[in-house]
Amino acid sequence: MNKKCAAKDNVNLVTDDVCTGCMACRNVCPVDAILSVQNSRGFYRPFIHHELCIECGKCRAICPQINVKEAKVQKQSYYAFKSSDSIRLESSSGGLFTWLSDYILEQGGVVFGCIVDQDLRIIHIGASDENTRNLMRGSKYVQSDVGLVYREIKKLLMENRKVLFSGTPCQCEGLLSYLGKLSEEDNLYTLDFICEGGASPFIYRDFLDYYQKKENIKIKEIYFRDKQRYQYKLPPILSRRLIVKGENAAGEDVLFYNRKINDRFHDCLFVCALQQKACEKCKFHSYNHCTDVTCGDFHRYKLDNGFHDDLGLSEILINSEKIERLLHRKNVSFQFIKCSKEDVWQPLLERNGKIWPFKNIFWKIYEKQGFEYASRLILLRIWRVKIQHLWGSVKYKIKKVI
Repeated sequence: MNKKCAAKDNVNLVTDDVCTGCMACRNVCPVDAILSVQNSRGFYRPFIHHELCIECGKCRAICPQINVKEAKVQKQSYYAFKSSDSIRLESSSGGLFTWLSDYILEQGGVVFGCIVDQDLRIIHIGASDENTRNLMRGSKYVQSDVGLVYREIKKLLMENRKVLFSGTPCQCEGLLSYLGKLSEEDNLYTLDFICEGGASPFIYRDFLDYYQKKENIKIKEIYFRDKQRYQYKLPPILSRRLIVKGENAAGEDVLFYNRKINDRFHDCLFVCALQQKACEKCKFHSYNHCTDVTCGDFHRYKLDNGFHDDLGLSEILINSEKIERLLHRKNVSFQFIKCSKEDVWQPLLERNGKIWPFKNIFWKIYEKQGFEYASRLILLRIWRVKIQHLWGSVKYKIKKVI
């Protein structure tokens, strides 16, 4: 190997356990020497094609994990938010994304978000019409492939178009790092959410294969949180009802919900923690987010009994003045009430250092035996945790009554 190639081999990014897969490096590479590949657990990672690399250093210069910056919000305000009933039925919480994306589309802008495509892949795309935008509604709970959408966003901003990007906090950070000075443009709106981390795309695909084999169907659509059939309930995990639309052996389209199968994906995700390693030390487990607005499920229903219903509410943390101004424009399609910081608190807004006791156990079994065997073997342990959580909730309510 010549000295030039050896030098190129030293152009490396952060290690696999630190990388979030935001793909800012891939988007910034001027010679497309960085590819998106999946690691041993299925998470998207950059791979440097050293023979193409020109050693410009742009990938390292914009990597948010190498150039760590704490997001510091100067002034933050908090609200409970709900859109119309019809919109909330199609949304995970209160419909904040639809409200904000409607504004962008009305201004002739483009909305970027996560969809489940025809091949059931979880990917980011852009939308300039309502029908495509509507595919972005609802939680996906799987790491998405952002592809080269940051480049599309940069081009639109340079054309003076309005853009909304919705994604995980680390994806939004990757976009802002890639855009540099353009990230300060008034035409750019960024929305993230209080994030538990997306599951491995490998686990997701294996779950779908297991489902199709078990039910003898061909899955056409998947809904990670279906409020049309299961209304929003507390604790929130009760409203995370995964629904599958598929074609049965007779060629008929049918909605499938078998708790023994459907709940396996969510049970393994939220109890075994099938997220990537970087999620365990996420710096966005705090109130300081780099986006214009952060949203999540609003849990403090007793704040205003007249505001509460069973269709879900959003809690929103407003981090920029342009969102604050937008929220207070005259509009009859949504309602909101101002809250305190304590009203929107939830554990994921703290650096709580949560430990996932079943994570390593699950992955060891999965790597040897596959998803079906690993999820079945871990279910008894999961139910033990669920019962403990339920008993803790009951004891808390009893103490309040006493």
